[in-house]
Amino acid sequence: MSAGHFSIETIAQELANVVPGLRLHQRDYPGITFSEFAFDSRRLPDAPATLFVALGGDQRDGHAFVADAYEKGVRHFLLKHSESVPGPANVLLADDPLQALQAIAAWHRRQLDYPILAITGSNGKTVVKEWLASVLEPKMRLGKSPGSFNSQIGVPLSLLELRPGLDLGIIEAGISKPGEMEKLAAMIQPDYGIITHFGDAHAEGFASAQEKLREKLLLFKGCRLLMLNANDEPVLAAAQALGTPLRTVGQSPDAKLHLHEGTQADGGSLRILLSEDSSAVIQELTAPFEGDAARENLLLVILAARQLGMEWNEIREELRLLHPVSMRTELISDNPDLSIINDAYNADRASVRNAFTLLEASKAHPGKVLILTDLEHLGREQAQVQEALLHDAIRRFGTANIVLIGPVFSRISSAFPGLRAFKDTDAFLAAFEYEHFRGKTVLLKGARRFALERIVPFLSRRAVATWFKVNMNHLAHNYRRFRARIPAETRIMCMVKAFSYGAGTWEIAQALAQEGVDYLAVAYTSEGIALRTRGIHTPILIMNADTDSIEQLFRFRLEPEIYGLPFLRTYVRLGRSLGIAAMKVHIKVDTGMHRLGFNWEEAAALQEFLQENKDVEVVSVMSHLSSSDEPGLDAFTLEQVRRFEHFFAEMGFPAHAQPMRHILNTAGILRFPQFAWEMVRLGIGLYGVSPLSEKDSDLLEIGSLHTVITQIHPYPPGTPIGYSCSEKTAAASRIATIPVGYADGIRRSLSNGVGKFLVHGQRAPVVGRVCMDMLMLDVTHIPEAKEGDEVVLIGGQGNAYISVAELAEWCGTIPYEILTGISQRVRRVYVRE
Repeated sequence: MSAGHFSIETIAQELANVVPGLRLHQRDYPGITFSEFAFDSRRLPDAPATLFVALGGDQRDGHAFVADAYEKGVRHFLLKHSESVPGPANVLLADDPLQALQAIAAWHRRQLDYPILAITGSNGKTVVKEWLASVLEPKMRLGKSPGSFNSQIGVPLSLLELRPGLDLGIIEAGISKPGEMEKLAAMIQPDYGIITHFGDAHAEGFASAQEKLREKLLLFKGCRLLMLNANDEPVLAAAQALGTPLRTVGQSPDAKLHLHEGTQADGGSLRILLSEDSSAVIQELTAPFEGDAARENLLLVILAARQLGMEWNEIREELRLLHPVSMRTELISDNPDLSIINDAYNADRASVRNAFTLLEASKAHPGKVLILTDLEHLGREQAQVQEALLHDAIRRFGTANIVLIGPVFSRISSAFPGLRAFKDTDAFLAAFEYEHFRGKTVLLKGARRFALERIVPFLSRRAVATWFKVNMNHLAHNYRRFRARIPAETRIMCMVKAFSYGAGTWEIAQALAQEGVDYLAVAYTSEGIALRTRGIHTPILIMNADTDSIEQLFRFRLEPEIYGLPFLRTYVRLGRSLGIAAMKVHIKVDTGMHRLGFNWEEAAALQEFLQENKDVEVVSVMSHLSSSDEPGLDAFTLEQVRRFEHFFAEMGFPAHAQPMRHILNTAGILRFPQFAWEMVRLGIGLYGVSPLSEKDSDLLEIGSLHTVITQIHPYPPGTPIGYSCSEKTAAASRIATIPVGYADGIRRSLSNGVGKFLVHGQRAPVVGRVCMDMLMLDVTHIPEAKEGDEVVLIGGQGNAYISVAELAEWCGTIPYEILTGISQRVRRVYVRE
């Protein structure tokens, strides 16, 4: 078996006595080696070189996707049964494919001759892993878990990514119930360990915090060294009882690294003062982060770096260059000419493959361009790995759509006519031609030292200082929370009208499609057309279609909400003239909203029309609850439900053609799940805002609004600020101007101290009147504030937070209006964190 390749026959022989039922069922495809593993047929890094593992689950069985994987080129499978394989292939069978995958990972781990560092905890695992890898990269050849791959599936896939010839592997491990860590420990077999912050995350699967802690510490039994925070006394006591050698960091005088000070410095940086082994020498380090969580994570990174041989001056230099983990991948779509996927902060083999898949799946613009730098710290395998990745990139995107940066790629590129390669980023920028990227989605993927983020302003051209950051992981979290509240058979229609409540229509729609949403809904036909032209294939409901757009409804497979017979007659007549055999409609019933819809008295006339026009397919019957968020109006809500049920019964739909029923909006799902029926409509809750007066702790706001300080001026007492001299400084003041105003969605009603926005984690009040493009903040009480510092208008900074609901309350309005009012000139940046 060559480095980086697995033999299907060797696995069958080596593990036959370890994995129940493991056997080579068939070998009738040329070549028995592979180098990749996958369990999702939508994400196949290199199909011909991939072993597809069919995993079971509560919602779906991986065997259902074997045929799809086969069609995409996979010819190696690990299955429980082989009936789903449609043609010649190499097939391993096992009673439990997941158990087999884990056994393969443990066997592979034993072949590696370098140490593994494992990280677990309740919070901060991924952050510590990524920051530690960044600090160690200049000194070591590293492999690490991609993203947050820390589960029973993620850990074996992470281990199988590790290749020979490295200096260190860093593996993240997470658990949600007893019994899981023992399996992870058997696979990882760590030499070193880090336990991050221990808290309440994922605690619901355990009888007590003590049980969860004991389970997590099983990972480190028998390892050479465990590193942790000295201030966490319960964790420290439990770790000491484990018998594993310990090294700690914190304020305890017994800590290996003693923390003398950890405070915020100028510019929002953390300033950390440490001494080692009771030395009188104080080491001063800074890192560009804020908050207690960042400090705790950084201390563990520093401790681990010291234990792994990094010098203080090396650590000091690397800490300055760290980026927030949330910046690892972001989608920037503020330029109509092109979109940017910015993943310019690290480059390892696994993350490059993942980035390729992300670019392939993107529908932002029809063309695709890859800008890729050298991968570093791979030792003797670097050229071989980069050449393999280049072959994969050419297969996916074509030679003309690839730009390479770095000396190794520059050498390799000579064998590939037509490739553009540059020795460094400066050389690329010197030759930059904007027209080459117009109409395309551009992926920036590279190692940190190449600073590919410098390319973003050249591509964006509309770069503005204010941006709305959309957390796609929060979107998925909210969707899954609502999915869990309703019966498994109930479908979900998600509202993406009004620019997805300010979050960006097609970007949100694409993410929801990947989550498996059943329907999308928009207000107008033009919104539906925009989604279809961006590659969204999910069924789309048009809530307010007009007669002028009916032909477009049919052309783009959009389904109208029907609220009256005149529109329905026109729709059917035009549909027949176009030769449409089945015209899909959704019947809207007015049960008390008194906005749009059939009155219950019209049921008979509608029923007659539908009986006479069999080519009309009623997909659903729907109504809208006007007051589901008002407990005092529950009697009215229940009356709406009664009216709807009466109308539906009056329609007398035949048993073989029963339409779906849906009446619940977000508040309805939260308060009246008994009426979920066949479908529900999810709106504001999807975006992390509860429509109820009490906060719904399950939801996470998906958007945060950011800008920067343009200028700061000192003013004496009595100085008028802004239009109409509406406010004057009461004392000597420092006034900051920020480039955001009511044209961006920050309402004028926030003037004169009503609004307060975050600077260095503190609230700075608005001074004077909000202008069209600017406003002023009083930062007198924040002496460290300076020009260029970040300001947060919605979201968190340090330990402070401004919610959409709070901002709406200041404005005397509702969260819907705040979100939809954020101007489209504000740059949208999409991240997963």
